[in-house]
Amino acid sequence: MILATDAVITFEIDEDILEKIPELGSVGEASTYPDKCTAAGPALVALKEGRPSFFWVSAYDRTSERRVKGGDDVQIVMSGSFADQKVEDMKDGRYKISFKPEVAEEASCEVTINGETAAGFPQSLTVRPPTEYTSIALEGEKTRLGSSDGSMMQSSASAVLDPTNELCLLADGGNHRVQVYDFVKGEALESYGKIGKQPGQFRCPSGVCIVQQLNTVRTVVTDMLNHRIHIFEGTGPKLLKTLGSKGGGDGQLLFPRGCAANEDGEVFVCDQGNHRIVVFNAITMTYVRKFGTRGQAAGQFNTPLSVTVDLDQRILVTDKNHRVQVFDKDGAVLFQFGSKGRKKEQFNYPAAVAVDDESHIFVCDTNNSRVQVFSPEGKFVHLWGQVDEKGKRAAEDPPPPEPEEGDDPVVKEEDPTKLKMQKPMGIALARDGTIWVIDHDLNQILVY
Repeated sequence: MILATDAVITFEIDEDILEKIPELGSVGEASTYPDKCTAAGPALVALKEGRPSFFWVSAYDRTSERRVKGGDDVQIVMSGSFADQKVEDMKDGRYKISFKPEVAEEASCEVTINGETAAGFPQSLTVRPPTEYTSIALEGEKTRLGSSDGSMMQSSASAVLDPTNELCLLADGGNHRVQVYDFVKGEALESYGKIGKQPGQFRCPSGVCIVQQLNTVRTVVTDMLNHRIHIFEGTGPKLLKTLGSKGGGDGQLLFPRGCAANEDGEVFVCDQGNHRIVVFNAITMTYVRKFGTRGQAAGQFNTPLSVTVDLDQRILVTDKNHRVQVFDKDGAVLFQFGSKGRKKEQFNYPAAVAVDDESHIFVCDTNNSRVQVFSPEGKFVHLWGQVDEKGKRAAEDPPPPEPEEGDDPVVKEEDPTKLKMQKPMGIALARDGTIWVIDHDLNQILVY
């Protein structure tokens, strides 16, 4: 017998069968309530034609406590063309739902648990065609945002999109603030923060990431010269908590820079001065753990610069060893790629790394004035910018002609809005294929 809801059963029994009760089974303390369950995972964020994906359904009881056992009847009904549909009981209260989209289309998904529709379903799904990576930036920039004098942004080094892909947050280091942009219109909406040491104030904010857990959204900003991170409600500006202090102990930081979040609310911070990654939880607002030491071996760092988390929850880190290291969700190194140089697959100060919804890896190869793209396995795919695959820098515009005798010399005036990519230090990738590259020297956003 299976009880679909919590229940108390009262009945009279003879003493003769008391010893037989254990053989009849037991009534659990709490059963699964479909209207309390949650769903999260890459398939609910972005889907690409031909690329397998999945999401998790987590079971909860009537008191909103996570179930720790399986056994529920979880079913999935999908509209559209999806192959390899599968529901896997993880036996710990989680159910992995996986499938492969076959066609770019608008579709929907419904999940039932023990015959009842789970909370948040049905959900609409958008399946997009695969990205043509070798076509990126072939026609140059779509537009530029910002002004070359640094009045709109200065020495900016990090950008991140909110879960809706409607807002872009920018760590405006030189102006000691966070800027919020309308990503679709490319317009600055608001900014918050100013120079200082008080809570909510910054001294060179250098990294920004957004954490989402169910309906909870929080923004984490690294405050490099104050050796701490700030946690804001939503996309700001309400400050919830400041974590970290100057030092090398647990939970301490030394010139923190890049940061990124996983689906569990954990935030990975590049602790530059201590040559490690420090992990905090943005939901509980506590220190969790750390990994990495100084060095050049696999799993070690020389001033970690940037970090991101892909759809499979792998952690990718760039550092001054001029490479990208890929770790599993617990911090164990899986593989690495890159070395110092100017040719393709080489880097000179890889200041930023990001992944798209196909887990392709974008690296801002800063001192080579370019962006490189790699497959999820770290194989070279494409690049654009000033240095080509062979390490040759793009030719500059020809100098003005020599003046005729008696004529005044021609003075070439540089139009700062026409300068080529100089020092890409941050990158934000949208699901629709739009790319924002933050150029540190130009003080502009290059839009592709």
